[in-house]
Amino acid sequence: LKVSQLPPDGTWPSGTAAYEKRNVSDTVAAVLGSTYGRVGYTVQRDRRTVEGSLVFFLSTFLICHLPLLLLTSTPPLLSVLVGLQLAMIVTLFEGISIRGNDTLLVPLLSYFLLLKLTAREPGFLAYQIGAQLAIMAVVALMAWRFQFLTASGAMAFMLFFYGAYSLGGEEWTVAPAIA
Repeated sequence: LKVSQLPPDGTWPSGTAAYEKRNVSDTVAAVLGSTYGRVGYTVQRDRRTVEGSLVFFLSTFLICHLPLLLLTSTPPLLSVLVGLQLAMIVTLFEGISIRGNDTLLVPLLSYFLLLKLTAREPGFLAYQIGAQLAIMAVVALMAWRFQFLTASGAMAFMLFFYGAYSLGGEEWTVAPAIA
């Protein structure tokens, strides 16, 4: 599309980023993960690799960040933070999805997150990213130390605890953590 054909309301990059994430990120992650992946994990009967998930994260970040930066009036810092936040959440979700259901759900989740995250202030997103990284580190450490979760189980817990935190705050993570 020519730049003059882009919708003036800025919906083109959001829809395109969500759609292209499905096309590009899944394909690149599958090809590079199966070719170069050494550290594997399973999600029911599906086999994934950590390397493929990292490629998925990087390509999702770029597919989100670059259209926001180059095709909208989104400030550069906000564009980076939205790309990081979206890539972290979507990569975890893709890492636990089974039998290809991510083909429909991840683009919808990406679109929803783009709409919600681009309306936030950079300071808020930076705090959310810090909280998400802390939650991921604690869950990963506990799963590794006590060997009670598989890799996909740890990713599901990371999503659960971050969801509880982002919807209700720190106090919403205490009761599930104790249980």
